[in-house]
Amino acid sequence: MTGPDSEPLRIVLTIHHDLDLNTGAPGSTLQLGNALRRQGHQVSVVGFDNLPIHLDPRLNQLTFPIYASAQAGRLLSRGQVDVVDASTGDLWLLPRIAITKARGIVVTRSHGLEHLVHLQQIDAAKRGELKLRRRYFVYHGGIRLNQVARSLRIADISVYLNAPERQWAIDNLRVRPDRSAVAANGVAPELVGLPLSDANADPRIAILGGFAWRKGAETAAAVLSEVLKRMPRLEASWLGAEPAEVARALDPAVRDRVRVLPQYQLVDLPSLLRKHEILLFLSRAEGFGKVVIESMACGVVPVASDIPGPGDILKGKDAGILVPVGDVGAAVDAVNYLVEHPVERQQMRQRGHRLAQSYTWEAVAEGRVALYRRLLSDKRPKKLRA
Repeated sequence: MTGPDSEPLRIVLTIHHDLDLNTGAPGSTLQLGNALRRQGHQVSVVGFDNLPIHLDPRLNQLTFPIYASAQAGRLLSRGQVDVVDASTGDLWLLPRIAITKARGIVVTRSHGLEHLVHLQQIDAAKRGELKLRRRYFVYHGGIRLNQVARSLRIADISVYLNAPERQWAIDNLRVRPDRSAVAANGVAPELVGLPLSDANADPRIAILGGFAWRKGAETAAAVLSEVLKRMPRLEASWLGAEPAEVARALDPAVRDRVRVLPQYQLVDLPSLLRKHEILLFLSRAEGFGKVVIESMACGVVPVASDIPGPGDILKGKDAGILVPVGDVGAAVDAVNYLVEHPVERQQMRQRGHRLAQSYTWEAVAEGRVALYRRLLSDKRPKKLRA
């Protein structure tokens, strides 16, 4: 283990996905790793890319915890790592006694608590909004939830993206309050410090993300259809979704005014959002809502669901408008207000742009290192602290 607080830490980050900077949880993990490296630490990021045998992505989900737990256990037992910071479920196979005896620490971080998404999906299925197959309850709605819960309980500390998720884990998963914390995500360095463009008379509307129930895609499509029918001069972009899925959900009368890109690179986001000033972010569940701050960094005002994550970012900031989950009418009214009040919209753009500058990965990494060092100090034998 390293000695004084000034010495670099040896850190392993794990994530049960392909390592792609342009995606949600993997992108956040890679950004955290890059920021930690810039601060002088030795960082390895382990994902599906590191598996010795590459299988179907669904099978990778099953085999990755075996691989990650074995690698982490070996490094910890040999004293070759100071920190293993793993996404939920990655290290559920590690014995708690191995973590307790290790001189390094184990962190379990949540990118959005899966138990809460599961409960929402159950409610939606009961209302007929979502159909869940039987196999869902075998793994994702059963085995997987138990693995996630165990990984949170056995870690030296579990880290959540918002306070309600942390409290739910404490109340329902037997997570200890003194072994849990909250930490935000950041804005990609490429999006920090961008100039704020002048306002447009006819602002374009943007939606970022795949066409998924959790992301509120049906609600967003309904809102976009209604707004574009009311205002024929407006246009919109849907970035990150399959064109066929978006076309099926939109009113046929407005489809030709919605540009759809199935994939995009994060570095291209500022140019893709040029002339866009309104974001529809109508997710049903989020850990944080990184898209909200990324869009604000590009000068876009979010109309977002009032849920943990986006709500934490926007409440009291007057940099966007929060609406009830699934409320098409409220979201339509919010977009109409922003379109019809250019002065207020520009003021929100300016406030949001300033707010986004404070969400840097450098600050996130500094907070994470402070947490690591505190845990290492607490775990270190007293004779080594003298």
